[in-house]
Amino acid sequence: MYIRTFSSTMQIIVGSLLLFMAVVTKADDSSIMCTESYCNKYPGQADPACPTLPSLCNKTKSDSGIFLPSPTPCNCCDFCIAYLNEGDTCSTGEKTSDSPTEICGPGLYCDQTTEKCRKMTGTLCLNAQAKYDADKAVGKVGDYQVRPSCDGDGYYVPYQCIPGGICYCVDKDGNRIFGSIENNGRAEFDLPCTCSRNFNEMGNIVGRKLRPGEYFRCAQNGAYEPLQCIYDTTCLCVDTMDGAPTYKNAIPVEIYALSNDTLPCFNKTVNMEGKFFRRCEELHMNRTKEIEDKKEDYDKVLAYELPDCTPDGNYAPVQQNITHKYCMTPQGIPLTEYILEKIPSNAKLLSNMNCKCAMALRIMSSEEKPSCLKNGNYNPKQCRRGACYTVDEDGNQIIS
Repeated sequence: MYIRTFSSTMQIIVGSLLLFMAVVTKADDSSIMCTESYCNKYPGQADPACPTLPSLCNKTKSDSGIFLPSPTPCNCCDFCIAYLNEGDTCSTGEKTSDSPTEICGPGLYCDQTTEKCRKMTGTLCLNAQAKYDADKAVGKVGDYQVRPSCDGDGYYVPYQCIPGGICYCVDKDGNRIFGSIENNGRAEFDLPCTCSRNFNEMGNIVGRKLRPGEYFRCAQNGAYEPLQCIYDTTCLCVDTMDGAPTYKNAIPVEIYALSNDTLPCFNKTVNMEGKFFRRCEELHMNRTKEIEDKKEDYDKVLAYELPDCTPDGNYAPVQQNITHKYCMTPQGIPLTEYILEKIPSNAKLLSNMNCKCAMALRIMSSEEKPSCLKNGNYNPKQCRRGACYTVDEDGNQIIS
């Protein structure tokens, strides 16, 4: 059993907790120790009653502390580590210390010299928050600007949202990466971005963008797709949040054998029997193989153009050929209103073409839509509900 934690501080804390697990040896419920009825009776048994929660902890307030499985048999009791506020007295603890009941809250750290909770500084997200707060204090924040959200270690949370627009995945430094949904107010639940972040980090490690077949495929919301295949051999089911194998008793199968009978995660509505890779992936992989084969006979291979694919295996928004550059749907259909000929008069539009506005239009259902340029980028000047303002390349309002 493990607990997924979100900060180095919490890893230390959770590691100090002793969690007891009951071992189920028979299918008969009478042999199962950790049942709901057991926990309902637990405080009244001979075991110690559930400890009192710290006064600062409040289940109705997500920012009051972290609720975790309790260090009691079957995790029956509530257990909480309360968040301290800036300036509160704190302790860094020792290896032999008891498990703490209080820690400095998100964005804070325990200053060993003063033994007080202090604000973290120095990360890009914390610096952006400080700038936002300073601008707001002097009235320089726009109506549609959003305060950056940082995690407990001071890095950007996995997503950022545009009011009335979309939410998209970001890396820990706030740079936009693959994965987006319409801003429905549920990004915390509907846009996990775990696969997108891992895909991006692995590309940074190897020093190039990963090619189709080299990685676990991501879904449009940045999570892992439940069915995964690597190259043309092993296919298996994985957890959508962390990519860990699920259905551990299911034997991995080859692509040609994919069906609802061979893997439990096979879904007829989105998967095809005996087929995994999508059109962009197949084209990229086939042409890459042809290039490698040609290199055995020639020093250089010049006549091949590889399609650009996104981590979900579909076509990237920006594609090009010898004469044109254009925005394309994930399924490979060019968007005719965003096709630019490669001529000198289009040089500026071609050089920074990203199609982010064109792609936002495709997933937004609201009547209020952003204004796009001929290259599919956001028009730097946007107007909404009678107010006009400047936006960056991702559509976020900025103060120029």
